[in-house]
Amino acid sequence: MSATILGLPFAGAQADPFQRVRAALPEEVRRNFRTHTYPGHGRRASEPFASTVAAMADDVVAATRSDPPVHLVGWSMGGAVAYEVAARLMDAGSPVASVTFLACAPPPELATDGLDLGTDDLLLDHCEQFGLVDRTMFADAGLRRLFLPALRNDIAAVDRYAREDRRGLLADTTSIAVVQGSADRTVTTSSDWSAVGGRVVLRRTLAGGHFFPQDQPQELATLWSEFLLTTTTAR
Repeated sequence: MSATILGLPFAGAQADPFQRVRAALPEEVRRNFRTHTYPGHGRRASEPFASTVAAMADDVVAATRSDPPVHLVGWSMGGAVAYEVAARLMDAGSPVASVTFLACAPPPELATDGLDLGTDDLLLDHCEQFGLVDRTMFADAGLRRLFLPALRNDIAAVDRYAREDRRGLLADTTSIAVVQGSADRTVTTSSDWSAVGGRVVLRRTLAGGHFFPQDQPQELATLWSEFLLTTTTAR
């Protein structure tokens, strides 16, 4: 398998959240997998944040355009970023073999809530109600200063995304996979993925919540690698 596989993380991610899944993938898939780091996160912490999903997508495209064909996998916020990246690459004539959405609602269905994230407690209240954070991890003021700015930026970017000019349907040559967690409070299994476009060829629910890929790495890796290899062979 020679195509690039690009992982796009969830809101606030600092380390690589795909490590467990990648380790469980077959070697022929694993060797082509890389995870994008958003500006202001992880090893790019010294850079200014990308304050919108569109800006995040532009940052990804700038690092990806020379690597077609590409398989995109977006986790939560990363799903919206992947959707926008796919549209941009297609507009530029670069092939997108597949897009996988993990723990993510269809990007065109995302609605704005007009969130007030002005304080750390308001941010944590919002995230906690959807099972996005363990509040006890942020009892220490130093950890709040270290991790919450990126999380606040990203949650606000997703909320703002509903008011941005979003792209239309993805090309019907793009294979779509949707994998959700059975206890994930951020998604519903009844979501209509036709608004995304492409061809939905895999739709599955695994046990777990919003972070099911970390809890079910082997099961996810098995079904996802089959999807990727089948998609690559069919092209």
